[in-house]
Amino acid sequence: MGLREIVFWLFAVMLFYPPYFRGLFFQNEQQWTLLFAGGLFLLTWFWKLSRREVSFLSRPLDYFNLALVLAYVLSFFVAADQRLAVAEIVKVSLYFLVYWMASQLVREERDVRILLNVFYWSAVGVALAGIMTATEVIHINDGFVNGRIFSTLQYPNALAIYLLVLAIIGIYLWWKGGLAGRFLYAVGNYTLLAVFLGTNSRGAFLVFPLAFFLLFLGLPKGSRGPVAFHLAVSLVAAVLFNDKFLPNINAGRMDLVWLWFVVGALISIAGQLIYWYSSRVIPGFRLDDRRFRVAVMAGCLVLVVLGAVVLFWPQDVQVASKGLLPQNIVERLQRINLEQQAVQMRLYLYRDVFKLIREHPILGLGGGAWEATYRHYQSYMYSSTQVHNHFLQVWAETGTIGFIIFIGIWVSFLTTWLRLYRREEGDRALVWSMGTGAVALGAHSLMDFDLALSAVAMVLWGIFGFLRGLERIRNGEEKVISPKSFNRVKGKYMAGVVAASLVIILLSSTLLIGNAYARQAVEAFQLKNYRLSQQNFARAAMFDPFMATYLIDLAKTYHILGEREKALEIGEKSLAKSSYNARIYMEMANLYWQSGKKMDSIMMMEKAWEVFPFNQNTYDNLSRLYMLTGFNFLQNGELRQAEEYFRRTLEVPERLKDVMDNLSDREKELWVKWNREPLLQVSPLIKLNVGIANYFLNHWAEAEKLLEEAAQDDRFKGEAYLWLSIIKRKQGFVEQAEEMKKIAVERMPQLKRDYDRLRKLPVLQ
Repeated sequence: MGLREIVFWLFAVMLFYPPYFRGLFFQNEQQWTLLFAGGLFLLTWFWKLSRREVSFLSRPLDYFNLALVLAYVLSFFVAADQRLAVAEIVKVSLYFLVYWMASQLVREERDVRILLNVFYWSAVGVALAGIMTATEVIHINDGFVNGRIFSTLQYPNALAIYLLVLAIIGIYLWWKGGLAGRFLYAVGNYTLLAVFLGTNSRGAFLVFPLAFFLLFLGLPKGSRGPVAFHLAVSLVAAVLFNDKFLPNINAGRMDLVWLWFVVGALISIAGQLIYWYSSRVIPGFRLDDRRFRVAVMAGCLVLVVLGAVVLFWPQDVQVASKGLLPQNIVERLQRINLEQQAVQMRLYLYRDVFKLIREHPILGLGGGAWEATYRHYQSYMYSSTQVHNHFLQVWAETGTIGFIIFIGIWVSFLTTWLRLYRREEGDRALVWSMGTGAVALGAHSLMDFDLALSAVAMVLWGIFGFLRGLERIRNGEEKVISPKSFNRVKGKYMAGVVAASLVIILLSSTLLIGNAYARQAVEAFQLKNYRLSQQNFARAAMFDPFMATYLIDLAKTYHILGEREKALEIGEKSLAKSSYNARIYMEMANLYWQSGKKMDSIMMMEKAWEVFPFNQNTYDNLSRLYMLTGFNFLQNGELRQAEEYFRRTLEVPERLKDVMDNLSDREKELWVKWNREPLLQVSPLIKLNVGIANYFLNHWAEAEKLLEEAAQDDRFKGEAYLWLSIIKRKQGFVEQAEEMKKIAVERMPQLKRDYDRLRKLPVLQ
């Protein structure tokens, strides 16, 4: 086995495993895979150079893919969060390497089919894992939730489109398979479609008919009939399984789930047997003759009408249709409308992300821009770190420059795909099925964040690379130079390749090391070994200097160890790396307050409110800081400043009310339904602080009312009764004052020595 074969099969391994590591959604797994890819990139170049072949980029698709990496690197310098920006650079670098190595390692159509099989059988494994976790054979965190299969990707919509794309590829592989192979692919395709339906993904259900319509448009003559027959049998088996799947799961009859799965597999095998027997035994039988095509078209028309009935027809007419499709699928399809909650959520996401794009149109705000800033731009309170539209997400992250490059990738892919398909040479069905899968995935990424899962994105960029590789082969683009010329440039190529690979490998390695030290630091912090925690956070920040949270956690350890100025210095550095992070601003507010820097503390909390105006804690903490600052000024005899901050305390409920008044009833409804959290409210803590401020501002009636309401919360009863007691005493109700004082002291014993001092503080006139 030569070097090329070693690299080829290692590349196949890299394409196979990502779906099993949470879809490669999380940074740690992405970094390990980029490390793997960096090593393969180096080996690929060693193989190329061993042949004196030095081509790198030559077509628009090549240049656009590399340009996207450079766009993310450029946007890093204006990033809202440096670490998220680096994470996206890691991802797009990985995608470029997958694309480039796929285009280089493919030497013939057989190589493409081998690597498509790698993708395909990996997907079949993912589908089976979904059924196994639903039936409790294995456990996958969030692998089966609320009757929907999530499997190893842990997100049903991404799983659905991933399985759909590989089912399209699987249908091609079935068509090209031998006798035994077709039986295997028949069961595999049934499995993919069965779990595809089990995801209950409305968006993928919408893409499904469009994708297969496109597939049938371009299939070569002679293949449409057999493919239609195979798809029909696979769908019937998948629908039958789904009809029995949830009822048996809900009843705990896991053995029956597997029994029906086997029944579906037998139906797919039976369909294959019918196809094989009929085509060989019945004289003149052809699945692609005119009569069969008419029958297939009629069947498709029936399915379209059935879908329309399910979606739009009155309830009494739908009853008949429900007997033909699983109830859960019918219900999901019926809820596809613009008023549906998930659709409304997406419309708000798209509107809000355009706010970011309008403010930062050229370079965006770096990778992870939306995740870093959406709390600032959102129209109402929701939690969604992804835009649910990859095109808009790229635009927000890299600005118009990156967006144009991303569109360029798609335009150059489409031209490459169609140009290859129009050529008579080679396997046109291979080209068309790959392109159809890519288009389906791209279409779905317009309404969801499939490509945020690197395992799914690697399928797309792999297809890009396979098509590009076929084009290179057919155009004869390899650049093999003479031994004499090669000897002159060999050193330069080797140096460049090694340098590029080292950058990739070192970046991945240092980020992984930083993450390992951070985990050790957290463990030490939880054990209250603050010195060890400080040392490990410092190491984590050294290996991963982009992560703001490492620095703020390091600052907290310095503060605990008594090095307060050092803590504040490091904390300020964390803000420079993540300027929209409300958590860091709140942590800094706390550090400044405990260091005696009250004005800086208030400034940090104000900034936290600015970047996250729908956060209840911000209003609670602001009211507390304002009140305590006024109180401190009052104790020091600075009455004018005290009055200013007491009045600021009174403004907090008004600020909260203004924010809520700007929301529509629909937005408030979505807030509660989507987040399952209450709307912003004047909390007991705010009432306590505003009540105290009202007392010192001589608004005693308002103060009493608010303090009594605050006292209903057991956490604040002691402090509320303290000030109520003082008010009652000043009003002459001594007996009531003593009763309240007693309750306050029982809850907060330290108040006993402070009571008289607090009672004597002046009230502002």
